Amino acid sequence: MLSVDARSSSTNGTDTAFASFIHFTCLWTRSCGELAREAGVDFSVAEDVTFFEKSNPDATETGCELGVPRGELQTKRFTLHRRHFAASFAARRKLAETCRFRLVSYPEPSALSFIDEYHYRAESQSLIAERLTEQIA
Repeated sequence: MLSVDARSSSTNGTDTAFASFIHFTCLWTRSCGELAREAGVDFSVAEDVTFFEKSNPDATETGCELGVPRGELQTKRFTLHRRHFAASFAARRKLAETCRFRLVSYPEPSALSFIDEYHYRAESQSLIAERLTEQIA
């Protein structure tokens, strides 16, 4: 893992750094998918969502002030997420289309409950598993 200082400085990412990150992520995902295909294993790419895509926080999320940054590192992380989320989704969709990987989607963000900005509560994990199973089966 990166130290807090290294993570903090890495969140100063420019558009060039983000483009490099997306390129690496797509390269790695494509490689995994191609290995799976060669082994006869179906491979799916999922459209993940976070608290930031949810338009109607529940009482617990509101009470915990999810989405409200606590410090400089979270401010940078949340800003970068908001700035680049759409491009990240687009890159994932393009990769799935180009490589002919199955693209599966999560439930609508409004149906999910979050424990923090990027992680789901247990009931949402079950809902996600059901939704993905329906699409993969």
